[in-house]
Amino acid sequence: MNDLKKHHIIGEGGFGIVWLCTSKKDNTAYALKIINKRKVLKEKQERSLLREKELLSMLQHPFILGIENSFADETNCYLVLPVIQGGTLYSYVAKNTVGGRLLPKSHVAFYAASVIEGLGHFHHRFIAYRDLKLENLMIDADGYLKIVDLGFAKIILNKSYTFCGTPGYLAPEVIFGKGHGYAVDYWSYGVILYELLFGVSPFNEIGETTMQVFKRTVLVNYKFPPSTDKNGENLIKSLLVRRAADRIGNLKSGYLDIRNHSFFQDMGVNTKKLLKKEITPPWIPNVTDQFDSQNFDDSSKFENGNIPDTPLTIAQQAVFASF
Repeated sequence: MNDLKKHHIIGEGGFGIVWLCTSKKDNTAYALKIINKRKVLKEKQERSLLREKELLSMLQHPFILGIENSFADETNCYLVLPVIQGGTLYSYVAKNTVGGRLLPKSHVAFYAASVIEGLGHFHHRFIAYRDLKLENLMIDADGYLKIVDLGFAKIILNKSYTFCGTPGYLAPEVIFGKGHGYAVDYWSYGVILYELLFGVSPFNEIGETTMQVFKRTVLVNYKFPPSTDKNGENLIKSLLVRRAADRIGNLKSGYLDIRNHSFFQDMGVNTKKLLKKEITPPWIPNVTDQFDSQNFDDSSKFENGNIPDTPLTIAQQAVFASF
């Protein structure tokens, strides 16, 4: 911690905050995620935290957030992460779909192709991401996507029965609680593709309760707005399939069935160039320097400091020994 200088907060969550920091050695900017140990223990999320650190360390892909370092003290755990300055894909979509406007299909194809390559990397290693949504996709300084926040990600060799994720993106098998694998990510991917193409959610309507959203989800109750993009509709229909075994992405060829779908082929997406970042992105953030946080929500209200915690017991500290 003594090697980093904190500047201002650029994000916050249930277990802590994210500071924009710089190295005192070479002035390189980082995002410092500070996770409060007591809050983690209260929510019984210690295993998820340790798993997130482990997975961040083992995954190396151009469209998945990496990790620079990690450490802990008596009160907090710390993840030192690259700074992603373009904000979330959610914010980008919201700004560019005002007044009923839709994103150009070429933009949708670019972002959707990036996400599926990242998911393929997870699934090749038997990792289910389990919280895919626009808010967890960030745009870097080059205009390319990064999948962030691996708090729910988990290696699944058979099935998991943990209820996790975000209403509106949850697959039916998660809601039913009968066990799930990484096919849940392809359902969530279908929701994201729908949102990118049509600017609204297929299941989450304004004013509906969580239970109403769940009901619409398990019944696969959604409609397409008037559209000329039949390839996009076909791909979404193949993703939003109630039975996981029949869902595209979870078939014999895995995520390659999605990569090779006519939606991407007709848009001329070149996967090799995409992975090498040789395609001009739809939007490149206009950032002035490594401290520019204009694309983040204002989180300055969280900068007043933390309320001191009662020290953890020896047994509680032992839970975080491998961090």
